[in-house]
This record gives sequence, C-alpha cells and structure tokens, in this order.
Amino acid sequence: MTKSLGRCGSSRFASWCVLAVGLCLAPASATAQNKDVFKDSPQVKAAFRKVVDHARKCVVEVVCQAEGDDKPVTVALGTIVGADGWIVTKASELRGSIVCKLREKGQHAAKLIGVSQEYDVALLKIDADDLPTVEWESAAKCRPGHWVVTAGLSEDPLAIGVVSVAQRQIPANPGVLGIRLAQNDPPEGPRIDNIDNDSAAKKAGLKVGDIVTQVNGKTMANSEQLIRTIRGFQAGTTVKLTIRRGEEYLKVEATLQARPAPFQDQLGQTLSKRNAGFPTALQHDTVLKPNQCGGPLVGLHGKVLGLNIARAGRVVSYAVPGDVVMGMLNDLKSGKLAPSAELLATMKAPGSPIEAPSPRPQPTEKEKPSTVKPNTMVPAPVPPK
Repeated sequence: MTKSLGRCGSSRFASWCVLAVGLCLAPASATAQNKDVFKDSPQVKAAFRKVVDHARKCVVEVVCQAEGDDKPVTVALGTIVGADGWIVTKASELRGSIVCKLREKGQHAAKLIGVSQEYDVALLKIDADDLPTVEWESAAKCRPGHWVVTAGLSEDPLAIGVVSVAQRQIPANPGVLGIRLAQNDPPEGPRIDNIDNDSAAKKAGLKVGDIVTQVNGKTMANSEQLIRTIRGFQAGTTVKLTIRRGEEYLKVEATLQARPAPFQDQLGQTLSKRNAGFPTALQHDTVLKPNQCGGPLVGLHGKVLGLNIARAGRVVSYAVPGDVVMGMLNDLKSGKLAPSAELLATMKAPGSPIEAPSPRPQPTEKEKPSTVKPNTMVPAPVPPK
C-alpha cells in the first residue's frame, strides 16, 4: 500500500530530502568547515532536483518590452496551468508587448486575458499545445518550518526556503507620492511644496510649485481630496496626473510607492512593487528577486502549493495558495476578470481581447486639460472675467 503524500512536507521522500540536505551541510573534513554552505548553495540545491523535476517543466520566462525600452526585459516567471497555452503570472510587472519563453518549445507572443487585482495574478494565453501542467496541492496544512522550493527553468531549484507563517491575510500598503502640500490651496487645486528624494513624484518629474489638478481624470479641489484619493490606491499602482506648471498644463504618470520599509528589510534588497494587500497568502523566507515571482512554490513531495507573488522583505516572500489560483481560473478565462480597457491600452500584446479602450465621456470645459498628450505642454485656459 502506498503511503499518502497529502501533508505538506511529509512522506518518506521528504525525509530523504532532509537527509540529503544534512549530508550536503555536513563538513567532510576540517578544511570543509571553512567553506560557506547555505540553503541556496549549489550543493544544497542539487539535493532538491527531484523535488522540482516536474514543476520546472511547467515554468516559463515572461519577457516584456514597453515603449521606450531599449530591449526586452524579463519581468517575471509564469506557471503553465493549461496544456493548450494557459499561463498565470504576476500582473503588476506586465507592460508593453508580452512574450513567454518556454523551456523546450521556444518563445510565443502572449495575450493578456484576465487579471485578478486583489491577488495581482494575470492569465496569459499563448498559441501552443501539449504543454506540461503543474500538479496542485492544498497549502492549508503547511505550517511554519516546512520546507518549500521555488522551481525555475533549470534542473536545480531557483531557491529554497521554509514556511514562516501559515496562510493569512496580508494587509494592503497604501500608495504614496512622496510630496508635501502647501498649507493653503490656490484656487486651481493643491500645490506641491516639497518632494522627497527618490520618490514616486520625483521619478515622475513633478516639481515644487506644481499644482495637481486631476488624478485619473478626476478633478482635485483641495489637498484633502488629493491625499484621500492617493491613499485609496495600493503601492505599485500607476496613476495619471494632470498638473499645472506656471501657465501650462502637463499630463504625467506616477507609480505610487509604499511607505519606506523597516531599515533591516531594505539592506541590499529589491522588493516587488506590489508586495501587500492579498486576501490570503502563504509567507515563506525564500530569497527571490522581483522578476522571479510568478513561478510555482513546490512542496517536498513535488506538488505545487502556490504561486510566488511578491518579495516583501529581506526574508519575506508571499505565495498565493494553489487552491485560490485554481478557484479563479474560470473567472480569468470567462471575461469576468477581464483586464480593464485602460490597462489594455498600455499593453501591446497582439490580439488582446479588447481591441481598443471603450469610448469615454467628453470632458467639460473645466476638464479639458486632461486630454493633453503625455509629456506635452499647452497654454493654460484664460480664466473667466
């Protein structure tokens, strides 16, 4: 009779892996004791090859090229969930044209089909058949201390870690622009009085003295409204701002940042732009780069527990549980979670399900500055007498 492999991190195979790791970590001589051997060392990764043997065949590299990029950039990993070309990945990293590079079947242009904003999961479709698909297992029984392995495209695992916290809700990080506003608002709207270094506002090209007149087409009457509006977006969200600079208007985009992480979480680390605000996630200590999210998190018995979705701290990464991913697939495919027309307008994926954004209402005379083309200046309207 075959013993069940249902429990995360259990089974004889799990015991074999732990023994193999122990042998890797054990020094063979006094000289070997001087060598650093960590859980992400090649010797240790080699001990977990059998764990990721199937899952790695279901991993793709997601490459994007947006307008202004010199060359395509790897933005995430993807996980094959349908043999006919269905792939899930991290949504907030996608931009421009999307290409999926497969381990054995070349590269394919991808269509953006669905997006779950609450979990930051995107569904892509490529023109391919007979692809290997991941084998899922519930992460509900995973407990702190259980080993987890991140599969990449290579024979060895991409990274190794342990569960830190069982499934739980991850609170959202409100987005910030990194500005201070003048105490007294001019009639045109809230005025920027100071800009933090390396902030979202600084990167977007905002300047002291700029007046923010609109956010995503909505007129900002005062500082309180602007603050409330920005706080309503999560960190990592890109907002469209219309500003008045002197006698001209400029339309710019700013990607909101999270409030600074604790000092110890920033030491030499690059965190995911969207790294919080998940209804439920499994926390583990695997060290991942932001562009290594979107791939499968595997238990010791070789089945996929979840989808790595964010690097959130020095030793904090999150994965969306596999049962959650499976539960949203039908909605992602059916159009219930179709990407917004505004999002698709920024993508260059051929054959997107929405060919053009839906028509918008014509702006009033007061709102006309929002129709300015990006990075162009126009004279300010003459105020009424």
